[in-house]
Amino acid sequence: MSIVSKIISIFIIIASSMSVTAQNIPESAHVNLYFPHFVFGGPPQNEWIAKISLLNPTSADATVRLFFFAEDGKSMAVDFGNGPQSNIVIPLASREAATLKSLVSSDNLSSGWAYGYADTPIMSHISLTYSQQGRSRTAVMVESVLPSNSHIYQVSSSSRVSVANFYSDTPIDVMVTLYDSMLQDVRSHVVTLPPAGQELIKVEALYPEANSKFRGMFVSGPSAVAGRLGDDIVTAADDVRKHIAWAYESDAEGTLINLPRGRISFPASHRDEIWLTFHHVLKSAHVLASVIPLDLSLKIPNDHNVNAYARNGSEIGITMGLAELLGDSPSELAFVIGHEIGHIYQQLSRRNEFDARNKEHDADVWGAILSLIAGYDPYGAAGALAKLKMATGRASLSQQLFEDIPIADAHRSMNTRLSNLFDQLTVMCSYAPEACETYKKIIHPHLPDVSPLGPAGIESE
Repeated sequence: MSIVSKIISIFIIIASSMSVTAQNIPESAHVNLYFPHFVFGGPPQNEWIAKISLLNPTSADATVRLFFFAEDGKSMAVDFGNGPQSNIVIPLASREAATLKSLVSSDNLSSGWAYGYADTPIMSHISLTYSQQGRSRTAVMVESVLPSNSHIYQVSSSSRVSVANFYSDTPIDVMVTLYDSMLQDVRSHVVTLPPAGQELIKVEALYPEANSKFRGMFVSGPSAVAGRLGDDIVTAADDVRKHIAWAYESDAEGTLINLPRGRISFPASHRDEIWLTFHHVLKSAHVLASVIPLDLSLKIPNDHNVNAYARNGSEIGITMGLAELLGDSPSELAFVIGHEIGHIYQQLSRRNEFDARNKEHDADVWGAILSLIAGYDPYGAAGALAKLKMATGRASLSQQLFEDIPIADAHRSMNTRLSNLFDQLTVMCSYAPEACETYKKIIHPHLPDVSPLGPAGIESE
């Protein structure tokens, strides 16, 4: 089956059964899994049991790797039935779920945090159960969160906030501030976390004057390399770090309640978004063209240049400069990743699939189609090209590479590239007009009919 025929078939699947596409992968599914709090063990009269739940909601098999760290940042061994281990590997078939339950192997209470990495977006959470003499008394759920510059929680005197440093190579300082109900700053404190370290902060310890009726706001951030955070909390841009956090409290009956997520979502956690989008798009690309390898390497240079590249049929790169430019739109990032994977296809097949004369135009079509198949909005192509023009003065990357050969002359104006994309998507929809019309009604019901992915050939009145 040709690439175009496969695309038409997938268009029809997307439009006719949204439930089987990447469109319906839950928002909580991710490839980087951060759990800011983890506790297990203790004597029988005060015992904690940790249960990790994992679900692969995708149509692809997955491998999950979990790592456990103590408060001091050192590896922490947990026994899930195969002896104490500080890291474990869990294979998950498509739609498969798995549960791991810690065994109490000593009277010592161990606490810290956990990190996981999956090659397919995974849904996950940790249940922490407190028991006395073998009888469960209360439990609390720790969801996977993403790093942020700051976190905000509404807290009481019984609240606990776990703050963790997910960087393994440097300590960080985290400024934590407690406000009362009148938004008056009642306590500020700098928490120094070692590499991969964690601390559980008790509101009653941070502010001993708080009584049972106290309600206030807890704010963590900004964070910086340890020793660089002064009294005025001003840091150089390159010194700012993100952290992860989670909070819970207990009510009058002692029931544990996890507080609503307090993560500040802007700016985005760019590296995590790149990895998530990369795996989404790569799996879709491999289904469409098996020549595209599933073990394609991804590099994320810490580079100020707004750039991306594809090399040797085996590696793509997305600079942090480019990721930050597209940080508020995963669909725009998906287009750029799909564009580079299109170059990988060119390098391995030695041909252009959609535009025989221009590699960049051909890769643009790959970007739009792969983003659609992976569950992103192909209209993100327009946003990505416009932002590139705004940042670099033209609708191209600052130094696009193809097989390590600069081809700046292959880049055309933004209007030319968008016009080419419009034409190619219109042609695709002419083969499957009902599928495109259904897709448009679901995703973009208020766009004019002449828009791409709408009913081809119909003029708006």
